[in-house]
Amino acid sequence: MPRISKRNKIQDSFLIGQEPQVNITPAVKVYNTAGYSRLSRLNSGNDSDDTIENQWKSIETYIKSQSDMKFIGHYSDNGFTGSDFQRPQWQELMEAVGNKKIDCIVFKDFSRLGRNFLETSEYLEQIFPEMGVRIISILDNYDSNSPVRDENGILIPLKNLMNDMYIKDIRAKGKAVREQKMKSGEYTRAVAPYGYLRAKGKSNTILIDHEVAWIIQLIFQWRKEEQLSTIAIATRLNQMKIMSPKQYQHINGLKKIKDYAGDMKWSAVTIRRILANKVYCGYLIQGKVKGRGKNVKSVDENQWYVKENAHEAIISLNDYEIVQKSFPVGPRKKRMDKPQKENIFTGLLYCHHCKQRMVSRYNGGSKRIRYACRRRILENMDDCRGITFGMVTLSEVVLKLLVKQISCVLAAKELFSNLEKNPEYNRTICEYQTAMKHLDRKRDKNISRQNNLYEDYASGLLEKEEYLYIKEQYIKEEQNIGFELQSKKEALATYRDIEKRAGELIKDMEKFLLSPHLSREIVQLFIERIEIGKESAVYITFSFTNILDEVYEIVGQERGEIVC
Repeated sequence: MPRISKRNKIQDSFLIGQEPQVNITPAVKVYNTAGYSRLSRLNSGNDSDDTIENQWKSIETYIKSQSDMKFIGHYSDNGFTGSDFQRPQWQELMEAVGNKKIDCIVFKDFSRLGRNFLETSEYLEQIFPEMGVRIISILDNYDSNSPVRDENGILIPLKNLMNDMYIKDIRAKGKAVREQKMKSGEYTRAVAPYGYLRAKGKSNTILIDHEVAWIIQLIFQWRKEEQLSTIAIATRLNQMKIMSPKQYQHINGLKKIKDYAGDMKWSAVTIRRILANKVYCGYLIQGKVKGRGKNVKSVDENQWYVKENAHEAIISLNDYEIVQKSFPVGPRKKRMDKPQKENIFTGLLYCHHCKQRMVSRYNGGSKRIRYACRRRILENMDDCRGITFGMVTLSEVVLKLLVKQISCVLAAKELFSNLEKNPEYNRTICEYQTAMKHLDRKRDKNISRQNNLYEDYASGLLEKEEYLYIKEQYIKEEQNIGFELQSKKEALATYRDIEKRAGELIKDMEKFLLSPHLSREIVQLFIERIEIGKESAVYITFSFTNILDEVYEIVGQERGEIVC
C-alpha cells in the first residue's frame, strides 16, 4: 500500500505541476530521438504497405516502447532517391544533430538511410560515431550502442553494398527493358501525346482519344487549306474556347501540371509542335534524348527508334507532308535589322484590364518595340483594345515615377537609419527575448521532470505502464513548448531583419539617385509589377512597399504622411 500511495503522489504532482519528492538515484542517459523515413517515389507510387505513414508508425511505436528515449521530431523525405543524401529533410536532420538537439536516430531499415555504399558507410562508421549519435535500424535489429558488433559490423556494409548494387542493377535493367520496348514499337512514355490515350490493360499501346482527335484534324486542315499561321490558329482555338492540351490533360487526370493555371491558352508554340509531330500519322518515334535531369542530351536522328504503323493515325501521311512543306526549310534566319536592345521589362508587364501578361512586338516596319496585351493578340478581345505602350516611352515614364518615389523615401531616411534607437522597436525585441527565456526555463523544467521520472521508474516507484503514460504527457508538453519557442525565434529573426533590410534599401536608393537610369538589374531591384491601362495609364507596384509598411508600423506613423 505505501508503494501505491507514493505512485499516486507522483502522478498528482504531475497534474498540479509540482516536483515530486523522491530518492535520488544515479542519472541514466535519455536520448533526444528523431525518426527518419524515406521513399524513392511518393508513397511508393502504389497502394502497397510500403508508405511513409507505415514507416512512421513502426518508428513511433518503437520509440514509445523505449524508456531511455525522448521523442524530438520526425523527418521524412517522400519522393527522394536513396542513391545520394541531397534530401531536404535529411539536411535538416543533420543540422539538428550538429546543433546537439538530436543524439539518436531511428529508421525502419538501412535502405531508408541510403543505398549508396560509400556515403552510407561513411555516415555509419565515421560521422555518427564521432558525433556521438546513436543509430537504430528496427528491421535489421541493429543498435549502435550494442556491445556485440562482430556480426553486425560485417552485416551492415554487406547490406549497404547489396543496396548499392541493387539500385544500379535496377537502373541498368530498366534502361535495357525500355530500349527493347522502343525497338519493338511499344510506347514507353508515362503520358500519351495529346490526341491519344494509353490503352487500358495494355499500357504500351496508345489509342485515339476521340474527344480531341477532331481538334488535331482541324489544326492540320486550317494550315493545309487556309494557310493560317500558327498564331492565327491559336487565336481561333482560343476564340472557340477550346481547352488547350495542358488544360485538357490536367483536368482529366492524364497529366498533372505543376504550375497549372485555369486560364492556360493555346499558343503558336503548341500549334507548331502539333503540326511537326509525326505521331499523328501512326509513327512512333522514341529515343530522341538520353539521360535524366540536368544530364539530358540530344541523340542523333540515325539512332532514334522509329516504328511505322505503330498505332492508328489521325492524319494521313500525305496531309502531314503537305503541311511540312508550308514551313521554311532550314534554320530560321535572325533578323539583323532588329535592334539588339535589352528588354528590361520582361516578365513584369501586365494588362490592367484582364491581368494577363503583355508581350513585346516590333511596331510594323520600325525598329521600336511596343508592348501589347497577350489576350488581345491571341483572342482579339475588344476590352483590351488600345492597351499598348512603346518601350522607349514606358522607360521614360517608369524612370520618372521611380525617381520621384525614391526621393520621397529618402526624405525620411532618418526613420530607417535610426531604427535600432526607436523605443517601440527595442520594446518589441525585449518582449520576444523575455518570452523565449520563459519558454527555455519551462522546457528545462520539463526535461528535469522527465529525468526524475525515469529515476522513479528505475527505482521501482512506478510501474512501466504508469511511467510510459506520464512520459507521453511530458513529451507532448515539450513538443508544444518547442513549437512555440521555434515560432518566437522565427518571429524575432524576421523582426530584426527589418532593420537590416531597411538599411540595405536606403543604400541601394542613394546609389541609384547618384546616376538615375533604368537597367534590368535596377528594374528587378525596385519594381515588382507594372500594369498598363487604357489611355497610357501606368500602375507600378514597387518591391520595397512591404519593408516601408513594416518600418512605419514600428514608428507608429502612416506611410502616406511622408511617402509620396
